Amino acid sequence: MNTGPAGIVVRAQEAGHRVEVAEQYGVRNSQASVLRRPACLVGGSLVATDRGLVRLASLGDPEGPQWQELSATVATDDGPQQANRFYVNGLDSCGNG
Repeated sequence: MNTGPAGIVVRAQEAGHRVEVAEQYGVRNSQASVLRRPACLVGGSLVATDRGLVRLASLGDPEGPQWQELSATVATDDGPQQANRFYVNGLDSCGNG
């Protein structure tokens, strides 16, 4: 039986899932944070990969071509997925300048 406000219950279940994933695949960089997912991704956003937590900008060249080759496994809501392309849209619509 789930008691308490629905939002808290859902967030607790999501946190529990993250712990299960961390136990299965391990945690690198000695830090795990449970934060609200950002509205958009910018170069400084952290991305969980097979290389550990890395800055998005380190996966490709933000000043380079719009589509770039990439070979990394990234964490998604559906589990680890192979990423083979890096896309640069050139816009920062998050209000970061």
